[in-house]
Amino acid sequence: MLQTGQIEAKYQVSRDTLRFYIEEGLVVPDKMAGKYQWLPEHEAALTNILELRALGLSVKAIKRIKELHETACGTEIQWRENLAVVEEELADLDRQQADLDRRRASLGALAEQLRQRLEV
Repeated sequence: MLQTGQIEAKYQVSRDTLRFYIEEGLVVPDKMAGKYQWLPEHEAALTNILELRALGLSVKAIKRIKELHETACGTEIQWRENLAVVEEELADLDRQQADLDRRRASLGALAEQLRQRLEV
């Protein structure tokens, strides 16, 4: 059983991040004498959260995945819903990529204009 400071160090996450995950209900460690006690199952949940965040999933998406895991684990419903969550995240990435491509093209055009002015 670890305390929050030990979890911060072990997983290299800030206290604010842990507090946020707790407030959002993503992980709910036991509390004894006013201090959170992180059991192995809480660490497993945190690891899962961190892995999903590293993939770029939003907290909203992670909440949905967690809810499905708790209510429909191993069912076709869970798989379909998880697929929908992942596809939604992929669509969001596509939108972000399109925006980045537009910005890059605009900056590239501006850079070219500036290069031409410097050559004159």
